[in-house]
Amino acid sequence: MSQIGGYPEPKPEDLPVYKQQFKEGLNLFQQALEEYQKSEEFHQKNSFKEVMDKALNVLNETAIVVLKKKSSVEGQFEKDYKIFIHDASDENYAQLKKDLDKLQHLV
Repeated sequence: MSQIGGYPEPKPEDLPVYKQQFKEGLNLFQQALEEYQKSEEFHQKNSFKEVMDKALNVLNETAIVVLKKKSSVEGQFEKDYKIFIHDASDENYAQLKKDLDKLQHLV
């Protein structure tokens, strides 16, 4: 059995499940990001950050299978997310949204 990024390559019939998980992770991340940006309350922002962190883990795990490797777009997305968490400016928010759009078009 061949491997992708250290993970066993899925059976062809399982690929739609991975794609669905990837899309759900993107949607969850996007919803949490929008709520994070709207919120002004520290504890709420922290809860949304936890959701984004978990969604990012799902994206990283499924991207390897769905995209056959971790794409440069996924790497840039992760980098821009860290920048956004450090500085949630409108500019960094817009860049993260662009990254999400690019990822959605890859699947």
